[in-house]
Formats: sequence, structure tokens, C-alpha cells
Amino acid sequence: MSDIPLYSIPDPCIEFSGFKLYSLKSLAQNATAYPKFPVQTDIPHRHDFYEMCIFYKGEGTHEIDFSKFPINNYSVHFVTPGQVHLISNHQHAQGYILAFTEEFVALNKKPVEVKIGELPSPYLDMNKHEFKFVWNILDAIMHEYSHPGEESEEIIKSYLHILILKSKNLYGKTEKTKKKINPNTNTIFRSFKDLVEKNYRTNQLVNFYADHLNISPSHLNKISKKICGRTAGNFIHDRVILEAKRLLVFSDMTSQEIAYHLMYNDPSYFSRIFKRKTGYSPTRFREIKLQKYHHLIE
Repeated sequence: MSDIPLYSIPDPCIEFSGFKLYSLKSLAQNATAYPKFPVQTDIPHRHDFYEMCIFYKGEGTHEIDFSKFPINNYSVHFVTPGQVHLISNHQHAQGYILAFTEEFVALNKKPVEVKIGELPSPYLDMNKHEFKFVWNILDAIMHEYSHPGEESEEIIKSYLHILILKSKNLYGKTEKTKKKINPNTNTIFRSFKDLVEKNYRTNQLVNFYADHLNISPSHLNKISKKICGRTAGNFIHDRVILEAKRLLVFSDMTSQEIAYHLMYNDPSYFSRIFKRKTGYSPTRFREIKLQKYHHLIE
């Protein structure tokens, strides 16, 4: 069993370094001015760039990090670097994929204020009126992409920001009890998530992250619970368990090797934590998922 394929943006454009526009790889979408996504998307894979999948005709499912999401009409799906995902049973779905790097989407060399990874869900369903706005922005991106001018790259970056911000607003409309969150709280949580992503394997202590953020552990817990509904400790451990799931399904490492890789000195303790979080022992989780994926990754 091989490792999960990791893709970079294929065939990068000279005009738009770090950005590419593709049509969805499906039987229903043959006639299009844009190439179909050139890598196999119906097997588990990941990439080092962001994806925004815009579907105007839905069919099938999109599985992202072991969670399934329906591909509906008038929907947008978001994938962040490193996430394991695959699209299945989508032969008649139609839409487009915007692929871009973190460096590309940085507006005027500044960090991205609203990252796709901060959206509350990987997918967003819209009504026809809401989707029309998204489609008009996509159409404008297509025009700049097909007829590049001196400022086209900056224009596309701006349109991408508009799409991400609009998505954030639409998510807000679907939340029945949305709380007003202080911008500084959002900034701290964003920094916390970045730190976890870089250090979750080697450090799982809340104190470590609180010290780096110059706040108390209790304050970090309050911020984490307010934004994502989980304590900082649970947020860290959930990231560790996600990595364990990936390694169990998509690598040849034993459960014991995975435990040591994730800095658990006692593999039996790791197994107990894993079962408490998932309901399955690592061995049973691997068996169940391999029964599902074996025809895709063999």
C-alpha cells in the first residue's frame, strides 16, 4: 500500500504563478475552454495548494478527511493543503475548480485575512440567487484568466478574496445563533491553529501553545471553545487523531509505529485514546476503512 499521493498545481501558468483554473473531471463536462483537472480525483489524495470547487450541477459525494459531503446543485466545496479527499459518483456533476497557493492569494504581499481553513465547514450550499453572485465572480475570473493583461493577476487575487469573504457571510446566514466574536479573538485562534498544524506531532500540551501566544491556558481554552466548541486540548488531540487515521489507512506503519511517530511512548495508551475518540481500536479502524478503500488504493 503506497502513501497518499501529494499533488502540486499541475502545468503552472506563466502568467499566473500559483493559480490554475480547471473544469470538473466528469463525463457530463466534455465541451469546455478549460482543461479538466489532470490528476485522478476519485482516489484518496492530497495537495499542497487550496482548492475551491464550484458546482452548478451536483451529483455524487466529496469525502474530506473521512467525512462525507454531498455534491449538490449550486454549491461550493473548499479543500485546504494536506487534507485527504476524493470525489466519487460524480459522473454527471458539472462545475469548475480554482486551484491556488497561499502565496498567490496573499493580497499585495500581505497575509490572507480570511483563510479557507477558517470557514466553519468544507462545503456551502446556496440558493439560486446566492449562487448567481458566485457565478458572476467566477465568470469575471475566467475572463481575466483567458485574456490576461498587465494587472490580471492582482484582479484575480481580488476576486478570490471576494469569493472567500462572500462564503464567510453566507455561512453566517445559515447559523441560527451566531455570536459576535471580537476580531482579536479570531486572530489569536488563527495563530493557535497555525501553531498546532506545525507542532501537533511533537507537542500536545496546551501550556506550550498558550506560552507562544502570550496568554494563559485558561484564556486559550475559552477562545477555542467560543470559536470551535472545543477546548484547546481537545482541538490539539483531534488533530493528532486525524493524522493517526490518515496513517492507519494510507501507510504501512503499524499501530505501534504510529503511536511512536505521534510521540506516544506507550502504544497501549495511544490505542485507548484513539478508541475513546473514534469508537474503534486502531486495528479495527484500519480494517473497516481498508475494506472501503482497497479497490481505490491497491
